[in-house]
Amino acid sequence: MFIDNLVVTLSQAQHSFNDSILSQLQSIRDAHSLIAYAGLMAVGFVYGILHAVGPGHGKVVVSGYMLANENSLKRGIVIVALSSLMQALTAIVLVESFFFILHMPQAQAEHWAGLLELVSYGGIGCIGLYLMVQGLLTLRPRKTQHAHAHNEHNQAHEHEHHHHHDHDGHCCHHAPVPTEGKNYSLTAIAGMIVSIGIRPCTGSLLLLYFACLFGLGFAGALATLAMGVGTAITTGSLAILAVKSRSLAMKFVNKSDRALTLAHGFLRLAGGGFILLLSVLFALPHLQDTAPPAVEQHPLFKSIQ
Repeated sequence: MFIDNLVVTLSQAQHSFNDSILSQLQSIRDAHSLIAYAGLMAVGFVYGILHAVGPGHGKVVVSGYMLANENSLKRGIVIVALSSLMQALTAIVLVESFFFILHMPQAQAEHWAGLLELVSYGGIGCIGLYLMVQGLLTLRPRKTQHAHAHNEHNQAHEHEHHHHHDHDGHCCHHAPVPTEGKNYSLTAIAGMIVSIGIRPCTGSLLLLYFACLFGLGFAGALATLAMGVGTAITTGSLAILAVKSRSLAMKFVNKSDRALTLAHGFLRLAGGGFILLLSVLFALPHLQDTAPPAVEQHPLFKSIQ
């Protein structure tokens, strides 16, 4: 019941902000004042915070990746910030190039946005597969060290005993612990940022389109960047929660190297599987029909009728 009421409240708030965006665009067109520009950016910022709370794959994917593979809170914040910035820039480049350079209708921009969304889901699916493979490799039994010790035992018992003791001590001090060192891939991080950032937010697309109709492309771009900041705050909060939850869970794990390795492996396998499943579920409807919903169905369009 609480969740249903929260969803309804957020939906009503987003519709209210749709009207506020249109009102601010009209104020900028009529007055061209800094206050009107600041008002539009403020509306975009709050809209981004609320819009990120609603349905969407970006925050879930980032949180899943953080939970499965990240120990660094700073690195998680960087991923969120760059992916949100790229989302805003993708929307700006897509809409304004189609409107001002190619002189194509908004439906064409939305169609290409739908195709970019499919590419985004494909990239996210690859990230999920990558995490699953890493998890399986981490969970793979270690056989090489046992075989090495066994071969030495066949050569000389006294020598093997002394060497085996030193060798075990050496491993105890230098075996890679999963929570130390470099446990991340720059390629995977870059892929995560691009996969999320290449999918423009539908709210920013409509905001930019109507800003272009008013001849206010620059104002629309500023508001879209502010919207990206709002989205980053919400998504970043969830990423922080994921990293903290991961750290807390690790405190309950046996501190032996093997126990930590198994815990990291299971987290990567489960997190990667969840991300892969999510990408497939989001992509299936688009594979059946890549055409975007008609712009006439959007509340912003209805409000100017």
